[in-house]
Amino acid sequence: MKYVIDACSLIYLTKIDLKEIFLDSFNVIIAESVKEELLRDVDKFPDAKIIKKNIDKKKLASTKFEDSNKLESIHLGQGELDTVRIALHQELIPITDDLQGIRYAKSKGLTPKTSEIILLKLLESEMITLKEFTEKFQNLASIKSLSIGIVNFFIEQAQFLNKGKND
Repeated sequence: MKYVIDACSLIYLTKIDLKEIFLDSFNVIIAESVKEELLRDVDKFPDAKIIKKNIDKKKLASTKFEDSNKLESIHLGQGELDTVRIALHQELIPITDDLQGIRYAKSKGLTPKTSEIILLKLLESEMITLKEFTEKFQNLASIKSLSIGIVNFFIEQAQFLNKGKND
């Protein structure tokens, strides 16, 4: 599977120390506008410095989206908009944690993923253990201020995926 990820989701994965595993395990690109957003004030943000190293080492490639429909009125940041449009045009899976980005992607017939879903995907692919999932997910839930209902849902999903595996 090939993914295109926006800045917010990439930063979340960086903050919970799973970006490297994700980039090593899956084919992931970013929009040029996302790259620009991430690198705009790179010296101010430690996460941006880490991501810049991935870009410099060519572990994370960027692609430019030429906007042919400038009249479409969307209440999204350029990075989220380009992420969804690249996903549409290149038949990729968009990753965004932005609610408006998720809604826009769904309105275009896409099935966007969030950082929580990526965590489950890493567990399912046996790239991380249930223990690692739980630790990383609790950190993510705190960063994103997820409701207890969402937290319980993802913990149950992780336990279901891990059923029968030794951890």
